[in-house]
Amino acid sequence: MIPILGLISPLGAKAQASTTTITSDPGEVILFVREGCQYCSLTETFIEEQGLADKLIIKDVNADPANAAEYNKYAEEAGIPVDQRGVPMLYDNGEVVESADNILNRLGEKFGVSTEGYFPDADVSGEGEISSTVLIAIFGVAVIMIAGFIYISNKKDKR
Repeated sequence: MIPILGLISPLGAKAQASTTTITSDPGEVILFVREGCQYCSLTETFIEEQGLADKLIIKDVNADPANAAEYNKYAEEAGIPVDQRGVPMLYDNGEVVESADNILNRLGEKFGVSTEGYFPDADVSGEGEISSTVLIAIFGVAVIMIAGFIYISNKKDKR
């Protein structure tokens, strides 16, 4: 089996290196996806609803080892490290485009269709999210407070 690491590519997570030109077979437009990926589903929904399904090929990297090999070939040629590869990934006439937002924008521009309404309302910048460290700290404080109340109530009962 061909290893594919980092297959989840959140919106905007790879914006700094979103498009890379490579030289292999520049005539195809291929979208690499995997089942269960919410951003892949978003991209596929956009393609279906905009009538673009006949303009590109969609390949599931988990469905066929040949798809995974082709995905890895293009990702490697684009210089994407194995641990930073994710789907969806678009191969567009010699260029690799990463992340759903960049892919939708590319397809919208390429085929003259609107991307309005396809991006989630969530803040993709990461601002406003509660990190796991903060959640652990809040949980820890709650446990300490509960333990303190139990200790105090037990101490009062003994008097």
